[in-house]
Amino acid sequence: MSEQRHEPRNERNEQETERPNGSSHEQEYPRHPWTPACAAVADRLTPGADVVVRGRKWRVAGRVVATDHEETWLEVLLEDGSETSWLAVETLGGDPRLSLWRRAEATTAGFDLASATLRGAVLTETARGEARYVTEGRFAWALPAAGRLVHREYEGPEGRVAAARFSPEGPWLVGVGTPLGGAEALEGPEGLDEEGDGGTTEPGDWWTAFFGDIYTDSDIEQQDPGLTRTMVDCVTALLPPATHPRLLDLACGTGRHAVPLAGAGYRVTGADLSADYLGQARRRAAAAGRDVAFVRADMRDLGAFPDGSFDAVTNLHTSFGFFHDAAEDMRVLHEVRRVLAPGGRFLLDVVNRDAFLRQTSEVFGVPEDQYVIRNFDSSTGRTFLHEEVFDPLTSRIRWTVTEPATGRSSTADYRVFSAHELLAMLRAAGLRVEAVHGDYDRSPFTVHAPSVVVLASAPAAR
Repeated sequence: MSEQRHEPRNERNEQETERPNGSSHEQEYPRHPWTPACAAVADRLTPGADVVVRGRKWRVAGRVVATDHEETWLEVLLEDGSETSWLAVETLGGDPRLSLWRRAEATTAGFDLASATLRGAVLTETARGEARYVTEGRFAWALPAAGRLVHREYEGPEGRVAAARFSPEGPWLVGVGTPLGGAEALEGPEGLDEEGDGGTTEPGDWWTAFFGDIYTDSDIEQQDPGLTRTMVDCVTALLPPATHPRLLDLACGTGRHAVPLAGAGYRVTGADLSADYLGQARRRAAAAGRDVAFVRADMRDLGAFPDGSFDAVTNLHTSFGFFHDAAEDMRVLHEVRRVLAPGGRFLLDVVNRDAFLRQTSEVFGVPEDQYVIRNFDSSTGRTFLHEEVFDPLTSRIRWTVTEPATGRSSTADYRVFSAHELLAMLRAAGLRVEAVHGDYDRSPFTVHAPSVVVLASAPAAR
């Protein structure tokens, strides 16, 4: 990349740079000129290049090069064959600063430019302006080859937030950024062979990227709120609050189940690894007037909770089987056993592997050793393509959700179980299987049932 080819802009669009609170005063923000160190990083991020970001391999599909006076920065579109992400390269104090971004249209991210809020949280503006830009490589949506973009940057409860618009008629694209540090974030991958020739590696923590805006936008909760009620009814029937008052909702997400369970009479604690989801869950509970304790925790290590803390634990909507090492899944079950009080119960549901395979059919262009389901969903008013690819050697599903209109895409990679496999794991963790159902309506389990819904219990006190 050569920054000399980009002419610095000479004037600002006063309408676009108006302060969010309505003031016409334009605040001056510090500028950070592009440096040779930043240019060296940019040279490694050209379209078609293979790069490694924090141990994960990507290919550069395209990039946006933006110039605002003497300040230049990159927005790099990364692909790994199943997922896309954006890598921002900026300069701070002469050194490159890298961030990964989850991007969405402003309307889907809950972003309000006029009030500078994101999902109701007030943001502090840290930068704004207008910049010339050019694009290089390819993009999954219609992005002008060159033009002017308008940008804002903020700090908020979720971290760094950026908003950009690439044309006057285009949407605001909003990103919540994860800082990566400097150029060292592009160092060699862990787990690859020493030559770095792209040997097989396990996918990284895919859930960090997947359970973001595109999953939330396409989630079944928005399509069928009645399903949430059915799931809550299942919990209250199998784990009555009178006898199971202290309940842990493990992998609680946005509080979809935790909040109505609190309304049903439980003293609910919700645990999840996503700070973003926990923030949404707290706002949901506050809006509903429910008292729920939300705690950030990895389900493999529930050290925040003493032994015997709960009368019941729930893990709902296929929130189990995320890890590529079976020992990690067993760690989850051992932790559940530990935090259950004597005689406490555990309610777990996952996709029924055997029923899933009955849904698959031959799809043109799919290898004979793969099983694939593809469907389009437009029930939310926007179209999403769901593709599920099953690997019979690992019993894992790669579920990719794509919004064709914007090119946004993200992939989950999780294991599905036959009933006998799941029951054996529960017993190995010291839990006693009490009942197995085929769905949230507590219907009998059969090979055709969509789910494996298991009620298990910890040993009673001696």
